[in-house]
Amino acid sequence: SWNAFSVREGQGILSLINNGSLSFEMAFGYMPFKYNPEVRDLGEFLFRSGTYPLYLLGDFDRPFARLTGLRASFSYGNAGLGANFDALALTEREIRPFWDISLAGIASAHFFKMIDIGAGADFAHLVPMDSRITTPDTNLTSYIIDSTEALDSSTGQPLGIWQYNYGHYTFKGTKLMMRATIDPFGTVRGKKSIVSDIVGKNGGKIYAEAAIIGLENYPANLTMNPVSNPFGYDKLKEKMPWMVGISMF
Repeated sequence: SWNAFSVREGQGILSLINNGSLSFEMAFGYMPFKYNPEVRDLGEFLFRSGTYPLYLLGDFDRPFARLTGLRASFSYGNAGLGANFDALALTEREIRPFWDISLAGIASAHFFKMIDIGAGADFAHLVPMDSRITTPDTNLTSYIIDSTEALDSSTGQPLGIWQYNYGHYTFKGTKLMMRATIDPFGTVRGKKSIVSDIVGKNGGKIYAEAAIIGLENYPANLTMNPVSNPFGYDKLKEKMPWMVGISMF
């Protein structure tokens, strides 16, 4: 047998304004964070992904990320109209490279209980703690930026020898996210009616989310030995996870 210990959450929350229609709070620590209220498994791509190479994280029935850092949240509105904005300064503590600093922002708005939309950006690993780890200088991470043919210094004729200018893949990346929820029963949900009894609290909501995991493009690594990346990171459609779902209850 074996035993394990882990911290699920540890944060301090300071509520500066909370008067019903307007609220502003700040939090610091190790915090669960969820920006897409409808998703159950897939989605939440902005903070459950990595760039170059792209990867997605997901745990069954845990559709949120655990973030470490500082969060400032602002919301204004009522049940009819409203807007929210979250600004985050984060440090990475779960997947290498550790302790790099990322900056992110997420905005959302809802309209008459029927439409909820949101968008966000994450400047991942924007400030590296050790650039040698965040952007490693090895053959496995190298790619050719451009090349020039060497010339004879006296005649100016080509020598058939090529000189290459190399770049390196990096864990840094800019990620974008958009999401939307349409609730065709939003105006009657919760009221005493046959429709409300059938659809319940969340049934019938249609939701979707899409993201671009890395705006920057990098070519393939074809000349290095070994070849670590024969495809490159330059196809936008290969960096765009998306999902669509409908709530049943």
